[in-house]
Amino acid sequence: MKIGSLTLKNPRRWPQITAAILTLSLAACADTDDDRGPSDPFAEKTVGLTAFESCQPLLDYMQREAIERVERGEWGGYYGVRGGAEIDLTEAAPSADDASGGGQSAAHSETNNQEAGVDEPDMVKTDGEFIYLLHAGSVFIYRAEDLTLESETPVGQGNASSLLVDEDQLLVFEHLWGGDAAFPEATRLQDRASTAMSLFDISDRGAPTLQRRLIVEGNFISARLVGRVVRAVISSDNTPNLTPAYEAAYAQERQDYGEPPMAQGGAGGAMGTEPGQATEVEPQEAPAPSPAPVETRRSALTSEEILIAEATRIIRASTLEDWIPYAYDLVGEERTSGQLSSCGHFYRPGERGGLGVTSVITLDLDQPTARFDDPAIIAEGATVYASATGLYVTTHNWHDFRPIAMTGVAIGGDVAVSAPASEPATGTATREAALEADEQRQATQIHRFDISRSAAAARYTGSGRVFGTVLNQFSLGEHEGHLRVATTEQRYELEWRRVNHVFVLGQGGEHGLEVKGTVTDIAEGESIYAVRFLGDRGFIVTFLQVDPLFTLDLSNPSAPRLVGELKIPGFSTYLHPVDDDFILGIGQAGDESGLTGGMQLSLFDVSDFADPKLADTQDLGQDGWSPAGYDHHAFLYWAPEALLAIPVSGWDQRDGGYTSSLDLFSLDTANGFGARGSVDHADLNNDYEGQIQRSLIIGDALYSISMAGLKSHALSDLSPRAAARLPARGY
Repeated sequence: MKIGSLTLKNPRRWPQITAAILTLSLAACADTDDDRGPSDPFAEKTVGLTAFESCQPLLDYMQREAIERVERGEWGGYYGVRGGAEIDLTEAAPSADDASGGGQSAAHSETNNQEAGVDEPDMVKTDGEFIYLLHAGSVFIYRAEDLTLESETPVGQGNASSLLVDEDQLLVFEHLWGGDAAFPEATRLQDRASTAMSLFDISDRGAPTLQRRLIVEGNFISARLVGRVVRAVISSDNTPNLTPAYEAAYAQERQDYGEPPMAQGGAGGAMGTEPGQATEVEPQEAPAPSPAPVETRRSALTSEEILIAEATRIIRASTLEDWIPYAYDLVGEERTSGQLSSCGHFYRPGERGGLGVTSVITLDLDQPTARFDDPAIIAEGATVYASATGLYVTTHNWHDFRPIAMTGVAIGGDVAVSAPASEPATGTATREAALEADEQRQATQIHRFDISRSAAAARYTGSGRVFGTVLNQFSLGEHEGHLRVATTEQRYELEWRRVNHVFVLGQGGEHGLEVKGTVTDIAEGESIYAVRFLGDRGFIVTFLQVDPLFTLDLSNPSAPRLVGELKIPGFSTYLHPVDDDFILGIGQAGDESGLTGGMQLSLFDVSDFADPKLADTQDLGQDGWSPAGYDHHAFLYWAPEALLAIPVSGWDQRDGGYTSSLDLFSLDTANGFGARGSVDHADLNNDYEGQIQRSLIIGDALYSISMAGLKSHALSDLSPRAAARLPARGY
């Protein structure tokens, strides 16, 4: 059985010792667990967040939750030994609208953002006069007119992933592991993932200067820029080092059953391996010696009991520094460090959401060195969505799974409530029974923060809870004070069942966000592949064998309706509005059996909302792939010329060679797609480095960007204008 980063030698014994573990651990915690009851504030089952009054209750909560997880054998994954597997943040990839700089800049495209006026970070930006590109750990600034390099500025020793630009300031987000040269004495950073935010003054594009470098323990999830204020969401998973507990358990294993086949170096991270490389010990093929009966084998505790007891001792001896993230701030020559937020700005969820900490950090570009007392949630953040006034962070519930047959869905108070199958779904089930059933279902909590106030930390305003999990940021959308959320839920009703829902949440109720209306059990057996909420309308793509595009009327928050459905082979992974009557999709072609057949663009006619139609398709290559299929920032639709630019890579079916190009298509809603040609970077680099990632339009020029370099072409006939080669990344 795997615990944290290790696997004990004899997993077959675990089912027999579960009761012993619980008995021992409950006894070990008798001084704190015996008083559990309705008055216990940590036992409340609520939707909203509750702030801690001081540091001691915060530490008590972390210790208690950790001990309970050890008792249940849940100390693994996000709760693993420090240095264990990191959180996969692929689906929460950062994004950004381009901000226009001052001066007489040309008309230009911006980063493809979900919401107007809400910038998301990306690898490249333009203000119409300059192009700002993040490559190989440095910021490159080019004059757009002729691609003259103005400056190259190294950021740090980590993995710089994305940037934001506003007027004369540029902010870079960077993933760090193993410390930072600016804080060599910060030993905490040596074995923790952290995020560096480097703010540069670029008033002189030829010589950017560092204004501030803020390092926060944790992984970068996403960020948004509204006006002049940046809100960054960071998720940390600090824990005490439980290596001694594992070592003690293994020592007992060796005593009982002989030397286990454990690799040198021990557990992942804390015992010597690289971060994310867990060491698992497989059972030996030769049968282990049969243990003697318990009463004659020994009087000592079992290895499992030792593990629980030692882990409990370590957790009880932990301090607040072991659990919560720290920040390290460099401004000029002045360096400061300390607890990221005060204890009174930490919030705990009513449903267990893990022991990670998700922080909403504020950077005011008009006060570049100001520090704010930022809010933090004791839960692992999953997905971030933001409108111009509200930032939403989703977290997931953690519970002991028990199969429960469910029927029907009703709305009850501040949560969506389902009745157990043993009782009719007409409301005769007691609220307590319904809530108990709900707690066994896969659920997502959504926490809202007010970001409308400039020069102030984000302010927590309320939470809501919906069944299922969201796909990505497009699964959420705010309109006229209501939040729409699309989810996929897999639940057990005598057998596994997958269904999809849409919830409409509004302000109100005990916890700030309550469910106003729902559309439930959409496309049973399928999963959501794409979502787009546009005003009073919603669009959802699900897939199993065919691709249903569903249209939803969301004009009445209390009575959302599924209006239309279109079934076609394949699926779309991203939906983009063209106008009120047409939606673009990018995804995979397919056949009626469910087999996919290469990248494809789709044009949907939704003028008759009850009867959507497929107006046209455009093949992007049988063996091709595109970053636009999974990252909306790679998708460019230039409305002034009804032009679509999609980077496509693949294998030439004639000679098997690698190809990468930026393919251009005109879009006429009456006649569909039309080929406009393509450009490539083969002369810069004809392998993976030459894979085109992004495109921009500035004035009458088209720009293509790869890891090999940049090129500009005339938009009218694609005649070449300028090129700039980037240095090799040096993996």
